[in-house]
Amino acid sequence: MRRETLRKFSAFLAAAVMAGSGLVALADVSQSPVNPSVQGESTGTGTDSGTSEPQQPSDVEADIRVNYIPKTENEYEVKFTSWTSLKDYKDIAFTVTLADGYTAEISSYIQSGSDFTLKTTTSLDGNKGYTFSGCTQKSDSLRPVLCTVMLKSNEPPTDGKLIFKDFSAKDKDDKTVNFTPVLTVKQGTDYHKLNKDEQALYDEIISMPAVDKLSFYQQGETGQSKVLADITALSEKINDASDKYKKLSDEQKKMFDDNLAYDNKTLPEFDELIKNVSAMTKAYDAVKLSDDLSKIKAKTDDNITNYLFIYDIFENKLKENITSEEFTAKLTDALKNELGVITASFETDAKTVKDSFKNLGYGEKLDKIELQLIRVQERSTDTYYNDYLSDVLGQVKDVKEKLKNDTQCSDRDKVNYSNNADTIIKKIESIQKGVSEMPKCEISSVYLNSSYKVTFTRNRSVTPAASVKVVVYNTDGNKIDEKTSDFSEESTTVNVSILASSKKGYTRNTDITLELYYIVQGAEFKIDTKTATVRLAANNSNQTSGGGSNISGGSSGSNSGSNTGGTKFPSNEDKTTTDVKPIEPEKMLFNDIDNYDWAKDSIEGLYYAGVINGMDEGVFNPSGSVTREQFCKMVVQLFGVLNYDAKTTFIDVKPDAWYTPFIASAINAGYIQGQSNEYFGVGESIMRQDMATILYRALGERNSSAVLSFTDTDSIAPYAKDAISQLVGLKIINGYEDGSFKPRGTATRAEAAKMIWGVYNLIKK
Repeated sequence: MRRETLRKFSAFLAAAVMAGSGLVALADVSQSPVNPSVQGESTGTGTDSGTSEPQQPSDVEADIRVNYIPKTENEYEVKFTSWTSLKDYKDIAFTVTLADGYTAEISSYIQSGSDFTLKTTTSLDGNKGYTFSGCTQKSDSLRPVLCTVMLKSNEPPTDGKLIFKDFSAKDKDDKTVNFTPVLTVKQGTDYHKLNKDEQALYDEIISMPAVDKLSFYQQGETGQSKVLADITALSEKINDASDKYKKLSDEQKKMFDDNLAYDNKTLPEFDELIKNVSAMTKAYDAVKLSDDLSKIKAKTDDNITNYLFIYDIFENKLKENITSEEFTAKLTDALKNELGVITASFETDAKTVKDSFKNLGYGEKLDKIELQLIRVQERSTDTYYNDYLSDVLGQVKDVKEKLKNDTQCSDRDKVNYSNNADTIIKKIESIQKGVSEMPKCEISSVYLNSSYKVTFTRNRSVTPAASVKVVVYNTDGNKIDEKTSDFSEESTTVNVSILASSKKGYTRNTDITLELYYIVQGAEFKIDTKTATVRLAANNSNQTSGGGSNISGGSSGSNSGSNTGGTKFPSNEDKTTTDVKPIEPEKMLFNDIDNYDWAKDSIEGLYYAGVINGMDEGVFNPSGSVTREQFCKMVVQLFGVLNYDAKTTFIDVKPDAWYTPFIASAINAGYIQGQSNEYFGVGESIMRQDMATILYRALGERNSSAVLSFTDTDSIAPYAKDAISQLVGLKIINGYEDGSFKPRGTATRAEAAKMIWGVYNLIKK
């Protein structure tokens, strides 16, 4: 005989002997893909267990996986799955029972979701198990679930404790086929093995929401509040997964279906998902506005009547899109309900807002319109920003027209209100003009520890108050620099100089990303994002004063060195007028700080760090006084806490002034307070003790207090003593030559620069 025939015959004899000894009969055990489970009862369908008659070998070996999942204490859900194809068989029968001596019970079986139709089910005595017969596979699964049972046991099931026996079926010729089950028991689930790309796609699919669970909202991180879902990201994810799934082979799709079934999930209805999410995307603007308004209504310091422009846009641009039958037909009932609530809320609030606005007098309406304009400028990133501006402009023009035709309004009031309206109209139109002409940007080469320049250029010089902002990020996405500069109305170009300091995080031969913004009366617009590489500045120390260059090598002419090499210097004959290019002296940054050697480094250092600016080209005005708002700007830029969302209600802080965001940011950060509840003190020179207090609050406690011995220590206000004590201890401030501190004296711009430079170097260590 051939060796293979002998091997199979020997295995057959061994199986027969083992069967006679009460052990499991296995067909060709060496070819089994898994280690068989040793069972305490016969697994064949021949002679009943316990007889002495030897069992006949089974026709087909069947790979049966047993997967259990703990459900509650001492209870397990056990799933029996065939990894052997059974789709060509009928009248399938099998018994699931417990091994003798195993103190457990099979309390019930679960038919729902099974891949088999269980025709006849018989419960075994003592809750030992079930016998199933007349079964037919009803799915095309590669690994059909035969049945699922609930096991009550003090210990998890293991090999030998669960018995799967009397496994038989009829083939297409009505011939009975006996199966020899080979069991593998494990906790958890068995999945088809997927490659890396398949697994990534499977993970995407399994995280998809069910169609009937789609919502514009998701649970917040705290688990207590809802936040808007990222519909755009969801749409991209679903479309991408759908495209990839369609490219799978039929065999791969079956594997996916099987794995999903094991996770108690079904394949998402991609077409239905795509249809709904596409509709959600179109409705998202309305949902976002509704969400914004709900947050506004939750605040006590704002009023929805300041947002009439939003309700107008909803009525005129959005309402029809989300209420038409053609649109809502694409949505699930849950999404229709969400939009229904949003629409009802809009309509209720809109009536309240419009009625409130309608009942105002002319002056109050114009005041309300100015407040609306401020709110519009805060929403420059909204899709409908330009529509908001147009709506507010329409409101003020409507007020002016009604004023013109009002016979009951006095001529004097008409003139005053009309002038006020004209001022607002001019302001809005100038904003529209400024927004329509965004500047273009260019960046000079960036060298480490040298200043580089960002140039903003616009076509027209006449716009409302504007400024530009540069925010710099390193390769890790961390912000390392930020600088804001004003764009004067007469100018078409502004240059922002930034020091690429290694102390800030600039690194040689690495890229930086610059985000460039244009700010028009509080509205911030991102113009561009640019990338630059930080280079090491060229070393010119090898150049000679005469303009020649170093040349190493052999002799060349009368000025050469020895034949073994040397440096050639140009002779008088070599020095023509084109050879020599004088080195220009470095341009002076400010021409009025020569007599301020003690502050010069501080002034120039802070300028390149983007903390201070000059008063004009080449002018710093070191002896000038520092106002409260100017010092706010310095400190806010020094500590990088500029926040355009910060608000302040001081009467003397104008909403559209250049200093407003800096004052609001400093107050928001807890650095400074007003002189009273109503007035900040705009335009007033800041006292030395107030400067120290502001820097002290910004730095935080440093445990460096010093004993104050100034001749006028008693004149220092109680609120400022700790601050001055700490800054003296840090060697950031000191007194005058006469031993005084002059706490209520005003500081010069040079003194302020010296003080802030000390703080700058402290926090950059």
